[in-house]
Parts: sequence; C-alpha cells; structure tokens
Amino acid sequence: MQSPTAPLFLLSDFGLRDAYVGVMRAVVAGLAPRSAVHDLLHELPPQDLTGARIQLAAALPWLPDGAVVCAVVDPGVGTDRHAIVVRAAHPDGRGLWAVAPDNGLLTMLLRDDRAPYASAARAQRAWRIDPAALAPRGPGTTFDGRDLFAPAAARLARGDDADTLGEQVGTAQLTTSATPELTHEGDAWTGRVVWIDRFGDLVSDVPADRLPSGRWVVRVAGRSVPGPAAGFASVAPGEPVAYLGSLGTVEVALRDGDAASAWAIPRGTELRVSPA
Repeated sequence: MQSPTAPLFLLSDFGLRDAYVGVMRAVVAGLAPRSAVHDLLHELPPQDLTGARIQLAAALPWLPDGAVVCAVVDPGVGTDRHAIVVRAAHPDGRGLWAVAPDNGLLTMLLRDDRAPYASAARAQRAWRIDPAALAPRGPGTTFDGRDLFAPAAARLARGDDADTLGEQVGTAQLTTSATPELTHEGDAWTGRVVWIDRFGDLVSDVPADRLPSGRWVVRVAGRSVPGPAAGFASVAPGEPVAYLGSLGTVEVALRDGDAASAWAIPRGTELRVSPA
C-alpha cells in the first residue's frame, strides 16, 4: 500500500511571465508525484511581505487537514536568513505544514493578531531547514524556491519526517513582523488601505470587532461612504459602497467600477470609520 500524500499549496511573488513557478512545480512533481499541487497566488507585487501576510492569512482557514503551504516572498534570498518549516494546528484540529523564509511571512501562525493579518491556526513546532539535507543546489544563489522551499515542501507532502529536513527550534526563535497600529477617538477608528484587489476595491485593516454598532461611515481620500451595505447591489452602478469584506475588515468599492483608479488611492492611504 502506498503512503498517503498531502496537497501542496504555492504562494509567491514570482508572477507567471517567467518559468520560476513552473520549475517549482516540476521539483515537486519529481519528489512527490502523487501530491496535488495548487496555486494560491503568484502575482503579488515583488517583495511585498505585507501583502503576502494578508493573502496567506486569508487562505489558511480554507486549507484541508494536512495541507502543506510553500510560501516564497523572500527579499533576503542569498543572505544568512533561514528557511523554516512550521507545524501548526487549527482550533478544529486540522493540521498544517508551512514552508517559508524566516522573515515574518508566517507571523500569523506565531502570535495573536487582528484581521486581515490574523489566523486562528497556531504554530506547535518549528525546524530550520538544513540545505545539506536536500538535493544539490541548482546554479546560482537566488532561487531558493527551487533549491530549498519546493524540495522541503514536497518531502513533507509525501510524508517525510520533518526531522529529516533540519534541526528543530523553538517557535519563539522565529522572526515576526510588526502589525501597523490602529488609532481611535471614542468609537472612531483610523487604519489604512492595505490591499487593492483586481477590481480596484479598497481593503482596509479596520476589523469587524472595532466597528461602531449600527450604521457607520467610512472617510477616505476626502470622500465619505456610508455603511454597512449588504453588497454591491445595494447602490446604483458607479456609486460608492462600504461593507464588511471577505477578510473580515471594512472595504470600499465602486459598483461596477475601480475605486482605486477612479479616486487615485494607493495602498497605505488613511481610512477612518466612525459612527454615522
């Protein structure tokens, strides 16, 4: 009887115009040919650790038991930063493996946080990957997705013991990233636009548990948008709408339009939510 394999999920800032993602998938196919490989996201802005944290946190609750995540957003490639494996568990008992650089990308597994940076899954154990435990490196020193992360993730997916990949370390030794602070005056909370999706919708970091009771209004870039709306159809085409989005935070959009482009709003723009 063949040993069970786990599904493997890839996230990176590699994009799809080059062969990088395809090579990682090829490495996995060679080491764990029976593991299903799924792409979470590869079009992150280059070296965007904050965006990667947000998108990874959004995906984690929906992964099946035993899933392996290989997340590669790695400004420190070629330096002495470590590659790590984290074993985590969701509150409902589902297990999770995460393979990533030790640069704060897995912060959501290492501490309590707020939406959209948070995950209910918590790290239980961790390992530092020993490059010598993997296959010989390919040419160059800048493609650890191929040489470290994909091989380690594939071996976990096929059922290898994590102890064969490197030395176990305390989870408290791993790197975490700072979360931007919210400010408030009474029931009004001020955060920022932290993500803009492909529709031009403005995703904030003001979470549901900070919202005033009843009606509220969002102020961003000199505009005021009342909320919460039940969805886009609550307003006429071309009108602004504010609502609680799928990441658990306040979002603002233009129905059938692109709010970010129409209003020239970049990520980082201040956004304030106050009682209506």
